[in-house]
Amino acid sequence: MASYIGFHSLLDRTDVDNKNDGEEQMDEGCKMDIEDKDENQDKQDKDHKDDNNGQEDHWDHENRKKDKGKNDDDDDSCDGDEYFPCTTVHGRDYQCYAIENDVHFMPVDEEMEGFLHIQHNLVKGIARDSLIYPPVGRLHKVLDLGYGTGSWAIEVANDYPGAELGDLNKQLLFRRNQFDLVQSRFLADGIFTTRWATLAEDIAYTLKPGGWCQMIEYYNMIQSDNGSINEGHALRQWSKRYMASIDSLKNPRVAMSMRTYLDKAGLINVKTLMFPIPLSPWPSDSEEKLLGQAMEYLFGDHLRTISLFPFTDRMLMSIEEFNKLIAKAVAEAKDVRLKAYLPLYICVAQKPLEGWSVKGEEPRKRNKKVKGWPWVPLATHFPNSKLRRARTRNGLRIIV
Repeated sequence: MASYIGFHSLLDRTDVDNKNDGEEQMDEGCKMDIEDKDENQDKQDKDHKDDNNGQEDHWDHENRKKDKGKNDDDDDSCDGDEYFPCTTVHGRDYQCYAIENDVHFMPVDEEMEGFLHIQHNLVKGIARDSLIYPPVGRLHKVLDLGYGTGSWAIEVANDYPGAELGDLNKQLLFRRNQFDLVQSRFLADGIFTTRWATLAEDIAYTLKPGGWCQMIEYYNMIQSDNGSINEGHALRQWSKRYMASIDSLKNPRVAMSMRTYLDKAGLINVKTLMFPIPLSPWPSDSEEKLLGQAMEYLFGDHLRTISLFPFTDRMLMSIEEFNKLIAKAVAEAKDVRLKAYLPLYICVAQKPLEGWSVKGEEPRKRNKKVKGWPWVPLATHFPNSKLRRARTRNGLRIIV
């Protein structure tokens, strides 16, 4: 059984409640005090149009399609899985539904599966082989939001044989007080900005009294532990372009706002932790140095994976310009003198044992009765993933 440690024992590494020297090097957006409510969050949510009412986006989708047709290596035909047709863009496979509806911009090919598997093991290593961070005790029902290839769900099912796990995107249609644990991981590019507040409410609604949730997100503004990264570096240029490429639809800074959303959703014992993931073996600590060596291998894939479609399709960057920027950024990340790192945020929160309510609002109307497990299509789908083959193993129940 994989060991797990209480979240409080993790706080002695890099606790954002007690600011450290490294955090002083963060850009202005990262300096916000996560203990306080994000005063700008309400304004940010207001500034974004509801995704269901259409997007006032200066990138017109039809024009993007025309420009895409100019690329010889693009295949606009949506074929593949009968229920999840895919298209190829610059050699990577994307789910048609996802990119046509701006759901997310991540590939769904075998290369992506390998990347997610390595990323899963990396996050486990950062948290000392932990899958679950709060002190949850015995688990009966667990909900995993954004499962990817299912690595986390399958390992939890192995560690907690009696637990039932489910996974879906968009509205949570489960009954109130149903889950002991809800996990959300790496959804920043897959959740509309206007959805985060109600997603936190839905998580709180479905949690049992005393149940926990954990949310994990990157903040993709690359930082320097000694403040040496500036506007002239490709790392900073990539970061700013990535923020701009999805900012009209998504919240690329949500990692620093998770605490605010969960607090407003009426949850308690909210804690946020920031892990500075080194991008090269610059740390003096031996474990962090090994982590930096691993990130040297993974970081280039991270940049290419999350930004290929937003940069080339939404920002109309040529593939040559894209490859040049990525190559420069990866070279800079390997320079130990820059002491570059990628901020990873983990936030946990608990539902009160009694008297739960959303702060300052009337509860939203919900389905009064939902029978069984709803069958809904997932935004991310891997036809050959382990999840399909293992969905009845150890009591695991998965929606695919």
